[in-house]
Amino acid sequence: MKKLLVLLVILAILILAVMFDWFDSRHWADQGLDATESAIETLKDTGDKVTDTVETYRPKETPEP
Repeated sequence: MKKLLVLLVILAILILAVMFDWFDSRHWADQGLDATESAIETLKDTGDKVTDTVETYRPKETPEP
């Protein structure tokens, strides 16, 4: 329970830091979000390439007589 309280206090301090721009925290938050967006785009591109590859090499279904 004490660990949860410490975690919540740290989270509240981080939120206040971004809200009031303490320690230039908005800049850090923007950089973090940009990095996250870049990672998500990379994952999307990789997933699309894997899907295309799987569809390309998937055996064609033969019609039953």
